[in-house]
Amino acid sequence: MEHVRYCMENIRAILYRLLVFNSQSVESKHLFAMKMREKDQDLGKSSSEAEGVGR
Repeated sequence: MEHVRYCMENIRAILYRLLVFNSQSVESKHLFAMKMREKDQDLGKSSSEAEGVGR
């Protein structure tokens, strides 16, 4: 059940990212992408063990 919740959070985050991404100008898209990459790296450190469950 924990894995399902984790997947749903990922899907929600991706959908939100796409929504924001599509509504931004080209310059801010680049900044947004860099910001998201940093956030993903931070999340990757804490959720790396959770990803192993799905494989």
